[in-house]
Amino acid sequence: MAFKVLIIVRAPDSNPEKDISFLKNDNIEVTTVAFDLNDTEGIIDTCIRHQDENGLQALILCPAVSNELVAKITEKIGDKTAIFVGRGDFQSVHLASQYTSKEWFNTSIPN
Repeated sequence: MAFKVLIIVRAPDSNPEKDISFLKNDNIEVTTVAFDLNDTEGIIDTCIRHQDENGLQALILCPAVSNELVAKITEKIGDKTAIFVGRGDFQSVHLASQYTSKEWFNTSIPN
């Protein structure tokens, strides 16, 4: 049986119905879904649906998922699915923030 993973990514103007990808072989099934930054309910609903319908075993959340949203997801899916949150060290967060602030929000972050 394949290990089933869901990766949630947040980015401006994303549409989870179109911005989705699949990777599957005998050992692993990975679904990646991109959501708009404001679509917290869609993220929660997708996590629940993947757990209920697909037997989700691991959930990976991008750094743009807040601790509050992680707590809500954890409350909804319980302890049947491993939950990982992508967080980086200071240097990595700073570099990613510089890019996203320019490209996504048209602002700059002070050095």
